[in-house]
Amino acid sequence: MSSMSFSGLINRVRLINRSSLVKLNMGMGVLLLIVALILVLQHNMLDLDWPAIAIYGLFYSAMLLLAYRLYSGIYAGFSQIVVTAAYLSVGSASMTIAVIGGALLAELGRILLHKPLNAPRNTLKSAIILALFNAASAIVSVTLAGEIYSALGGAMPLIAVHTRNTASLVAFYLTVFVLRTAIFTNVLVLAQRTVDRQRIGRLIRQLVISELLPLPMSFLLSVIFHSLTLITFFTVVSAVILIAMLYRFSQISRATLAQRVAELDLINAFGRSLAADLPVDELLEGLHHLVTRLVKNEMFVVALYNSGQQLISFPYISHEGKRLTWTPRTLNKGLSGYIINARHAQRRCTRTSRTTGYH
Repeated sequence: MSSMSFSGLINRVRLINRSSLVKLNMGMGVLLLIVALILVLQHNMLDLDWPAIAIYGLFYSAMLLLAYRLYSGIYAGFSQIVVTAAYLSVGSASMTIAVIGGALLAELGRILLHKPLNAPRNTLKSAIILALFNAASAIVSVTLAGEIYSALGGAMPLIAVHTRNTASLVAFYLTVFVLRTAIFTNVLVLAQRTVDRQRIGRLIRQLVISELLPLPMSFLLSVIFHSLTLITFFTVVSAVILIAMLYRFSQISRATLAQRVAELDLINAFGRSLAADLPVDELLEGLHHLVTRLVKNEMFVVALYNSGQQLISFPYISHEGKRLTWTPRTLNKGLSGYIINARHAQRRCTRTSRTTGYH
């Protein structure tokens, strides 16, 4: 272990972390393709409502672009409104095509508009994987909920909301939310490789705000799509997009403020540790625990640079809770030497982590 470079060890750790997510994404993508093929082959392509598919596809891509990133690969926004409305308006086959096209278009938009969106630029492969995951989670949850809705006597297409449809709509509404929450919770657990109840709780709260509460809007969109004019429909769509933009901006501001508060708390806590005159080893271990509260990490390294001898020593190294020992090395070796020479921090992104579809 002592002969392994710092960057090489980080790459191995990230490879372990991301391999399960790659399999999950690819599995969801394959499932999506199977579902889409079955649904589409059951219909004559000429009988599908292609104008509605185009409208809902563009609407879905816009909502995905405005979604707020909660965790790696998990976005909270109002995109599920569009998927549900498309299903109730034009059926499962047309909804499937619209969602797949919209998801791919959204990822293309993230590649081209990553700077205005303040998001990392995805590779083509990662964009496709993320698009398939987003589309699969939306389609599978709505399709399964739709089966329950139809079994309870729900009307298709939904052109009016009647009292007799209440039970079926409520069942549809809750099933979509439960399935979406289950999918995202599993992804979060796989990403962290641990059950972090605090993060899961935050995820569920955000999904309640961004998906459960606004979901009845999808019923209204379906009714307006069939019963009123397109101008009215586009007016409501514009209002939904505006609300999604405001939600995104509010979440970004809230997250930035929370990050600053956490950073100040860490600095104050470490200052108290310094004032306590603890042994160096205990001080560094305390620093590790403080940083872990701010940033989840499996690898934590403290490096000291001796400019006279041009050597880097490592008084504290922890990997998955186990202490490691590395021999001192010269300045020109490893990531630590690169950071010292460059005089600024580096964000490492391996080829494996780039192609998972998460950013």
